[in-house]
Amino acid sequence: MNKSEKWLHGFDKLERLISNSNSLLNKKKQKQKQSLNASDISMQLRKNIMQIKKDFAWLEKQLDILSSSPAEYGISNRELMRRQDNLATLKNSVDKLNKGMSNKPRSRGGQLKYDEQGDFIEDEETIGMTNHEIYNQQSTLIEKQDESLDLLHGALHRQLEMGKVINNELNEHDKLIDDIDEKMDRVDGKLKKNTKRTSRLTKKTRNRTYICCICWLIIIIVLLVVLASKGYLSGKK
Repeated sequence: MNKSEKWLHGFDKLERLISNSNSLLNKKKQKQKQSLNASDISMQLRKNIMQIKKDFAWLEKQLDILSSSPAEYGISNRELMRRQDNLATLKNSVDKLNKGMSNKPRSRGGQLKYDEQGDFIEDEETIGMTNHEIYNQQSTLIEKQDESLDLLHGALHRQLEMGKVINNELNEHDKLIDDIDEKMDRVDGKLKKNTKRTSRLTKKTRNRTYICCICWLIIIIVLLVVLASKGYLSGKK
């Protein structure tokens, strides 16, 4: 069997697998409507989707090889275009199947959402995955969430420590400000006392000056009287 025949055989096999998967999907929906457990069908569907992805990728790769040299494999351009169209149609069928299996969205945060029977709801990320792979995916997600929470806890702890340090610094500044206020009050009191002393001293100095001037005036008057009585002021001796 040459590459061209293998491709046709693989295409037919994939068509049958997609058809079988669509039938299983319809059975699953019917069971869910009847409130029956459909976990066995879900598991088989996931296996089918995994195989469909592999087979479709193989068909695409082989068709690229055939397209590179169609004459070598005995394929006409018309046949090549027909196969490309058939593969595109098959891709649409795969997309519809994926859409049918993921018609209910996953809840926020990446956590799995379950129906009333305890069977989790398929989405685009879990389609084609085994139970072990889904478990690993959820475990990884939980670990990442734990790491994020640890980082958040660490950040909050650092903020708390910074808050304590800032509070201590503010308390120290308050004490310094209180000390400065007390010293300023003492200095202000001393300054007022010195101002009063200076005022009193100034008054005393002025009074002494006045007294000295009066004394000198008295002395001068006395001298004038003495001189006048002896005739020095009138020119007589």
